[in-house]
Amino acid sequence: MPASETHTSMAHVATIATVLVVLASGLERKTTPPAPNQSAVDTFGWPKLIPLQKESVPVRRKGETVAFKTSYSGAISVGRPAQDVRVVFDTGSAHIVLPSSSCVNETCLMHRQYNISKSSTATAINVDGSTVQPDELCDQVTIGYGTGQVVGEFAKEQVCTGGDTSACVEVNIVMAVEMSEQPFKSFKFDGIFGLALDALAISPEFSFFNRLTASAPETKARLQFGFFLDENQEDGGGEIALGGFNEKRLLTPLQWAPVAKK
Repeated sequence: MPASETHTSMAHVATIATVLVVLASGLERKTTPPAPNQSAVDTFGWPKLIPLQKESVPVRRKGETVAFKTSYSGAISVGRPAQDVRVVFDTGSAHIVLPSSSCVNETCLMHRQYNISKSSTATAINVDGSTVQPDELCDQVTIGYGTGQVVGEFAKEQVCTGGDTSACVEVNIVMAVEMSEQPFKSFKFDGIFGLALDALAISPEFSFFNRLTASAPETKARLQFGFFLDENQEDGGGEIALGGFNEKRLLTPLQWAPVAKK
């Protein structure tokens, strides 16, 4: 049993519509977006492009298929040596959640599991970021999604996008020690990669984008991500760009609109 338990509620796992191009620029806070004719790729190789895999699961009622649930997932690696996992990119949460090797329920065992003891870059932490001492029990959190929940513990770890070791960010992650059957048992993706800013995170250190800009400002990676979703799967399932957007996927120049927070 944990020494303490923290409860929080996250938004729904994002359901991604079947569209060809979606750009989410609302993550940009204080910096000015690039002009449409300005290159969105810097000398450090940002944005990082991750191929997406489309997976559709039939929804059956009275023995008939009435609809499909669809996910788009991509590969990341965690720790050293790298542990490869496949994650769904969620616009409604800000945590990276991976099945832990200490999770023994049926749902966890269906997926690739992250093993903290096999990573030289990992540190077990409590929710406040303090290191878990050998003689202490760690904090746990319950995260609720629209169709399920996880119970997790915490680690500070290196997360690399698309298995690219030049694009690694130290960020706090959630190691799931319990996972509900839905939606995790229905799909092949292993975990969840939250794309939101720290307002939806337990603390700023859990937000990938917060840590990206804080840990490597010289990369000029932007607080942006872009989806290209291919319903015909000619490009697999599409791609996600992290830290910017892929200009090659644009049919026309982007049009930027100011937004207000009330």
